Amino acid sequence: MVRELRKAGKPLGEVHVVLKGGTYYLNSTLALTAEDSGTPESPTIIEAEEGQSVMLSGGAVIRNWEIAESIEGLPTIAQGHVWKATIPQCEGAAVPFRQMWIGKNKMRRASTFDKQSLPRIFSVNKSKGELIVPRPTQKFANADGLEMTIIQDWVTNVMRVDGITSAGEHSIFTFKSPESGIEFKRPWPILRADASSSTNHMFYLSNAIELLNRPQEWYADGEQGVVYYWPRCGETPETTEAVAPMLETLVNLTGDNDNKIENITFRGITFAHSTWLRPSQQGHVPLQAGQWLYNAYTDPSSRAGNVAWVGRPASAVSVSNARSVTFEGCNFTQTASTAIDFVAGNKQMIVRGCTFSDIGGTAILAGYFGDENFEAHEAYNPENPDVVCDSIVIDNNYIAHPATEDWGCLGICIGYASSVTISHNEIYDTPYSAISVGWGWTKESSCMHDNHITANYIHSFCNQMRDGGAIYTLSSQPNSSIENNRIEDVGNPMFNPIMWENMAHAQFDLYTDEGTDYYTVKNNWCERGEISKNKNGSHNTWGTNNKNVSETIKQAAGLQSTYAAIKQLVKEQDLAPQDSISDDSEDYQTLSYPTPKTTGEPVKLLVDGEEYAIQNSNTTLANRNFYWEWGTYLRTHSDGKMDDVTFIAHEHQRDGKILWSFQISSEPGKGKYMGRSNGSNVQITENEMLWNVSYVESSTKEGNGFVLLLDGDKPGEGHEMVMNGSADWVVNYVDGSTTDKTSETTHWSFVRTTDINNADVKKYNDAKLSLYQYLVEASQMCERGIMAAADAYDNAIVVYNRADNTTEDLLQSVEDIKNVIVASTANYEQDVPASYGIVNPSFENTSSQHNTNSSVPFGWIMTKDGNEVTDATQWAWCGANTDANNADGYFIWGVWHWGAYGNMELSQTLTGLPNGRWKLTARLMNNHTENGNLARIFAGENSMLAGDASAYNTLPEGEYCSFEGSWAENDWDLSHVMTVYANVSDGMLTIGAKSNGFFKVDDFKLTYLGDIPSTISDMPGRTPQSNVIYDLTGRKVNTVRHGVYIIDGRKIVY
Repeated sequence: MVRELRKAGKPLGEVHVVLKGGTYYLNSTLALTAEDSGTPESPTIIEAEEGQSVMLSGGAVIRNWEIAESIEGLPTIAQGHVWKATIPQCEGAAVPFRQMWIGKNKMRRASTFDKQSLPRIFSVNKSKGELIVPRPTQKFANADGLEMTIIQDWVTNVMRVDGITSAGEHSIFTFKSPESGIEFKRPWPILRADASSSTNHMFYLSNAIELLNRPQEWYADGEQGVVYYWPRCGETPETTEAVAPMLETLVNLTGDNDNKIENITFRGITFAHSTWLRPSQQGHVPLQAGQWLYNAYTDPSSRAGNVAWVGRPASAVSVSNARSVTFEGCNFTQTASTAIDFVAGNKQMIVRGCTFSDIGGTAILAGYFGDENFEAHEAYNPENPDVVCDSIVIDNNYIAHPATEDWGCLGICIGYASSVTISHNEIYDTPYSAISVGWGWTKESSCMHDNHITANYIHSFCNQMRDGGAIYTLSSQPNSSIENNRIEDVGNPMFNPIMWENMAHAQFDLYTDEGTDYYTVKNNWCERGEISKNKNGSHNTWGTNNKNVSETIKQAAGLQSTYAAIKQLVKEQDLAPQDSISDDSEDYQTLSYPTPKTTGEPVKLLVDGEEYAIQNSNTTLANRNFYWEWGTYLRTHSDGKMDDVTFIAHEHQRDGKILWSFQISSEPGKGKYMGRSNGSNVQITENEMLWNVSYVESSTKEGNGFVLLLDGDKPGEGHEMVMNGSADWVVNYVDGSTTDKTSETTHWSFVRTTDINNADVKKYNDAKLSLYQYLVEASQMCERGIMAAADAYDNAIVVYNRADNTTEDLLQSVEDIKNVIVASTANYEQDVPASYGIVNPSFENTSSQHNTNSSVPFGWIMTKDGNEVTDATQWAWCGANTDANNADGYFIWGVWHWGAYGNMELSQTLTGLPNGRWKLTARLMNNHTENGNLARIFAGENSMLAGDASAYNTLPEGEYCSFEGSWAENDWDLSHVMTVYANVSDGMLTIGAKSNGFFKVDDFKLTYLGDIPSTISDMPGRTPQSNVIYDLTGRKVNTVRHGVYIIDGRKIVY
């Protein structure tokens, strides 16, 4: 209609296309061309009806869920918990999708991703296109659809699995083309997959029915046309509606160089639910900033030494060859890739006052990055300057949680473009850099110039990726600047290794990378002042960029006051913790570290509006057990006498905390003053509850009003209550240290009484801590495939979270989980390595680390010289590994201190084992030649040491020792697997590691080998008379492998 009016040549003012409130599900992309252009005098404004919420959605609703019966391949723990629904169809086939939302929450695609730990790649065979990784616990029926995501410095790669081959404790993965050919030949970023390296890249697997093992996960079976979902507690099949994205681009504005689309504004519209399917179709191997590779390889003859050609991710809104297009007050959310992309030939673009949240890729993308015909490291100087994007304004936008799918993407990313102004935006929670301007890695002149990054507030950045910065630039950009920005709260990527030797991190406040030149960089308030100037040109101007920059500049950065309210439009997700496994229909149970109970219990809990009076008490309030909101008690601080007092509880409307008013009579309304920190007097009214008082004004004496100052949430941190007869008073603390300005003042404070015996409280706290630790272990047992732990977890966490639980309840739940650990041994598969029966086999259960005086891992016992050690912080640690290859998870255990010399032992005793022959393996690292180090793993009285027998002058007393083989003199690598055998005749076996010096250990596994051989002697339970070993031909040997040997005249099986 608008086209027809304009074609008719009728005089028009502003043309408003008003959308009524509601969600519009698009069946196809809304395409606008030059025919839809407005004019400067008559722009076209597409907007939401005033006061209404309008969403353009590229998704389709999935409803009519039903409980699924037994599902082939679904883990046991998930059977009976999962729903299923029909996938929307297009042309007779199920529509593929990679994301699914329920309300504001993105549900998790079934995967092995664990926010606590991920495995590392073990090694690579690039010529064969193979990655060797720790063997997955899952057995995949086929690899079709299975993906491996590799977290690789500043990019994340999605590799479609082509095949899986078993190789003992490892598996060999191959991948489909084209990604396989690209990943194994590209030079940057380097693929870290060296069997001797401590910094190999981490990975996870996704998109298989065998991986659906947690609530909030889903898996789409496109062949069957069914999606499976493990719901959250409280959801019902009849009412739950999910949205799966179907369209890659919701709105496409396209003109051409000679006839641009012009003068169009979008206002107040939400764009949501876009998809991006290329990773499912061709994989995703990016160069940087989400720009995926057509090809890349080393080329010494090129300027950069390597060459690359890139493609562009899809976007929810795409703009090309346009002029004077504005997005104002819009919301972009729940996208699979880029939110809005100004591709090429765009002039005078504005993005203002918009919000971006839950964006799969980059929130705002603009400029040229190259294509299949233009090498990415070349300076871009097109013959026709009209194809260059310029005069783009991006200001006063709130960008939160971009790059949720591709961690290598950004908040704002500008390629080859000019006259771009990025100002007064707030950018929060980015996996990689927040703002990137420039491309090409070159000092050569290009089309880039006059780009300004000003007064932005960036916080929580580089949370997952390395080699990035809050603000990042590339290449020469004359007359450009980075000024007056505020930068704080850098991340600490858990899943990315330290990149380079002697560099503790690679995340910078400001990062001017290769070729950056002609920039003025000054007056940026940077929390750390960490700056990287890598291969810059010689024309940059630098000023102060640290915490010494003016507070005025700091406070002025970010959203201006007119736009501050837009942050309230972003809805944060409320997903439960990933390790929660519970189907409590009344309340989704979450696991958090226990808060210790202290002595003293309330007799009376005052609630909102309730009064409670003490009349003619003539005694301390402590004896009356008044309960205060944060768990403390009232008592007198002077003579213990008082008149009638009425206490009234008030609920603070802002945060729900209980506040109090006090008066010295039965007449309400006399004690109206509350306090917290410093501020001015505020009265309590019927309609509001404010707390910002530091004193009672001299004119306020009626009823001798009380003042309460709070300065903390815990007992002993709150300031005193003061009953004032004058305007003078001083802050007094509950520790009894008071300083009075007036002798007439009676002081009141908060203390606990001792209604509960201290010993009983300690028993309760110890029991709850123990149950917490076993709950963590139970959840990890489920991840290791011990499905019987799921029911024990479900039952125990309800007890753990119940307000009226008792010490006996907690201890019974501990025993229930312990019984599962013991009973799980009945599920052993012969000749299959497993961790059944071992508590915390890879030290991933870090629950004991909440105790500051402990480095003893949960489930294990540590001794030194035969004496149990409970505080090992001076010698040992159980934590993240930084200098050894840990193939199973993120944590290891080790002894690493000169004071540890002595006989150190870490052990646990397993019970309920089937009698027979057992093999124990573990990864061990030590310097076995230094100080006579006897580091070893053991099972019963049998142990294995590093190196060969000739390396040792003496052997441990009371043990039968075997030897791993030849090691380098200083071998710091945990990739060496130690093996020891033991016979079990009474269902019990003690396993662990011992040493008298430095060592690290990880990844204990047991293998049941069957019945004990009857024709060969058991291993002796004594120290051998010599360490001379012979094979069955009578030859003396120094290195022992698996087989039968003769020692002290007896045949021994290794």
